[in-house]
Formats: sequence, C-alpha cells, structure tokens
Amino acid sequence: MSANIGLSLSATKLEVAPGESVEATVAIRNQSQVVDEFDIRIQGLDPTWWTLSTTSVSLFPGDYGEAKLTIQPPKEAEAKAGSYSFQVRAVSQASPGEMTEEEAYLVLRGFLVWDVEMSPTKVVGESGTYRLTANNSGNTDITLIFEGKDPEESLNYAFSHVKVTVPAGESALITLKVRPKKGEKGELYSFQVLGRPVEAKVPSREVKTINGQLEYRRRRGNAWKWILLVLALLAVAFAIWKFIPPLLNPPLAIINSFTADRTSIFAGDSSTLSWSVSGATQVTIDPGIGSVALTGTRTVSPTTTTTYTLMAGNKAGDSKATFQVTVLPPLPIITTFFPNPISITAGSSSTLSWSVSNATTVTIDQGIGSVALTGTRTISPTATTTYTLTASNAAGNTTTATAQVIVSAPYLPVINYFKATPTTIWDSGSSTLSWSISGATQVTIDQGIGSVALTGTRVVSLTTTTTYTLTASNAAGSLATTARVTVFHIIGPIEPIEPIIPLP
Repeated sequence: MSANIGLSLSATKLEVAPGESVEATVAIRNQSQVVDEFDIRIQGLDPTWWTLSTTSVSLFPGDYGEAKLTIQPPKEAEAKAGSYSFQVRAVSQASPGEMTEEEAYLVLRGFLVWDVEMSPTKVVGESGTYRLTANNSGNTDITLIFEGKDPEESLNYAFSHVKVTVPAGESALITLKVRPKKGEKGELYSFQVLGRPVEAKVPSREVKTINGQLEYRRRRGNAWKWILLVLALLAVAFAIWKFIPPLLNPPLAIINSFTADRTSIFAGDSSTLSWSVSGATQVTIDPGIGSVALTGTRTVSPTTTTTYTLMAGNKAGDSKATFQVTVLPPLPIITTFFPNPISITAGSSSTLSWSVSNATTVTIDQGIGSVALTGTRTISPTATTTYTLTASNAAGNTTTATAQVIVSAPYLPVINYFKATPTTIWDSGSSTLSWSISGATQVTIDQGIGSVALTGTRVVSLTTTTTYTLTASNAAGSLATTARVTVFHIIGPIEPIEPIIPLP
C-alpha cells in the first residue's frame, strides 16, 4: 500500500441478484506533493459483469476524486450463486510502482429455473419404464424429490432415484418403472409424476407435474407360473427393501460446491479451484488434475480459457459439475505518461514522456498522432491542455491515460538594475554601463548599442551628457529604464586683465 494514495469504498460487501445491478463509490485522494493521475483497476471479477464511470482520476496534491462502480451479473446458469472476492486498485501514473488496494466481495444470490420431461408418456405392457430428465437452468444446485400418484392408487412406482441433486446448468436422468397392483387386459391407467425441490411443500408452485399412461396387457403363458414368479420377486424385493436399503436405491454422490476465487484472469495469473463433495468413493477433476480428496483446493494457471469438470462417483453412478476459468488477452500497459514540467507560462515548453508495453499502436491526441512505444515529445501549448495517450493491441484491447499541462499567463520582465559607473565624467572620459534582467526574451539599449544579453556590461566614451534607455520585452509586454552619464567640460586658463589706471 502506498502512503501517497488514499483509497476507500462506500461498501466492501455488495449483494445482488443475477440480472440486477448494485453500485459502490470508489474514492481516491492524492496524498503526495505533486499533481498525479491515478488509474482505477478491478481484479477478480468477470469484466463483463462491471463498469466504471471513469477509469482514471487526475488530482492536485490533497484533492480527491470519485468513480462509480456498477456491478450487473447476467441472469444465466454460468453466473453461479456464491461469494466472489475482488480487489479495487488505484495506481499512480507518475510513479507506477505506487499502488493502493482495497479488498471487497460480491454475494451473488441464487435463482431457480428448472423443468422435468418424461419419455415415453405412454407404455403398453404388464409394466412401463419411463425416462425422466430433470434440467436445471438456474445458477445454483437444486435437489429434487419425485413421487408417483394415480386417483385409484392402483399402481406401484419404482424410481431409480427418489432424490437427486442437479448442478447448476446441468441435467440428471431418472428412470421410473410403473406396474399395476392388479391388472386386467386392456385396462388403461393414468398417473402423474410429481417433482419438487426438497424445500418445497406440496401443494406448491414449484411442483412440476407430468401425466403418463400405462395400458395393461398380460403376456401369454401359464398364469400361475407368472404369479409365483412375481410373488418370489416381490418377496426378494421386500427383503432387500427391509434389510438392505442402500442396495435398493443408493443415492448419487452430492457435489455441494465447485467454484473458483477468480473466474477471469490474465495469462500468467492464477485462480484457485475449491470443491466439496459428499457420498463419493472417487472424485476427479479434468483437465490435468486427476484424483482429489472429497474437499479441497487447487491453484491453476491456464494459458487459455479452460472448463474444469469435477466427477464424483459411487456405486449409484456419477455426478458432474463444471466451472470455467476465462483467460483474458493481456491489456496494454501504460507504465508512464507525464509532462515535465507540469506547469509552464505561455510561450514556454514542456516535455511529454511515455512508456508502453503489450501494445501494437500508440497514439497521442492534440495533433501529435502515432508515436513509438517509448519516447518523448516537446510541446508548447498556449492554454492549459490535457493530452490523452491511447494504447491498443491486436486483441482489440485498449488502455488510455491522460496528462495535463497547466499553462499560466506570462509575467512582465523584471529589470533588476541598470546603472552607469561613474555617473559623471570629464571631457572624453568613459563610464561602464551594467545591467541585470529576468524573464525577458529581448533586451535592447539605445544610443547605438542595440540588442544585448540579459546580464552584461558595456564601456562607453562620451563627450557630451547622454541618457541611455534599456528596454526589456517578452510576450506579456515591455519595460524601460534609463541611466544618465553627465560630462563636465574642462575650461582653459584665464589670462590676467591689466588694471585700469585712472587719469590724473
């Protein structure tokens, strides 16, 4: 965590139902001593689930800015119910090594969408075998219970699985055998198969009803022989049901959960798979993992989008669950993009510097155009200007960054001093002009001297008193000052005057 970057979230626990949205405010404070821009990044969430009102915030020292994070997972089986941890990061553009991160998590509620189909719906014979297919289109696993009913209670029903767990987005097959308790040739029996979640109570809107028919037709042959055979089979079935229940209808293994902490990663990053299984004798995960314990975690680093399949098996069969880890193409990375200096006066220059990786094209607006991945450019904006760098790669990913140059109005030049030493001389003597100017683009002195440097001296020889005018100019205007050298003339010797002698 960087002491120069303050980061906070309006809420670190967000809860939302698939298809709906939830919002949080990301607040960033610039705690450094320089103007900086901060990139906002979200890690650990599927990028198709969230949007940011802005991906970067430019701040003066001590200021803060905000961005709105909106999360809206799709209403589909792939958006599995559960808790998803994610990170919100603020990264300095001026110093890319400076970063602050906040941990948050999203609770995605579950929704149930399921149905049951039966095939065939009518069978002719002494008994009928029907196939029930339970489809779970919701985002959470569901456990279903099945039973058969008919108005006269004339039929016996035997399900391969009275209770079955169907993972989100998966299907399960259940077989049903229907036999009349007492049948007459040609008699038509109508019955219903009811399926419901374990938490639903009959009657309920969550109960699915399927209608079926059995037309009884007895096979030819010795009736007593078949009656005795049936009685023997019933006796064996009763013994098995009474004394060895698990052998009659062993339950499938139950996959309690199969998730990952990060559903989307960039190449080179990792995600951790976690799972919990009950009632299995063997659990495997493909591809590339193999046999695992009933409960555990495993860190994976796929280089391409990969669907992991968990198989939990026992004598009753196999239960399956899948989880996909999406590997995203690498984003262009803008390591640096900043001006030096950040603040200039009109007419002055600043230098933009940048460094980009994982990009095929880099452009800068404000008339600069395409540039190399790394470089500098001297700029002289006449007003405060924000430059936007856009980096793109062949995968269609784009990253942007901005840098602002603050342009202030120029100041008039400053005449530190302009003087003559000495200020008085005698005929044909000399004096030294000296001056010092700040912030001028041009300095001139009249009396035939012309343009001079910002600081300097000039020896002048004079025969008459002269006033020199120094003029300093820049884009804001000009100032003038004077220095005067006074020349005294040497007077020749005075001849004596003869005295006037009065007449006598």
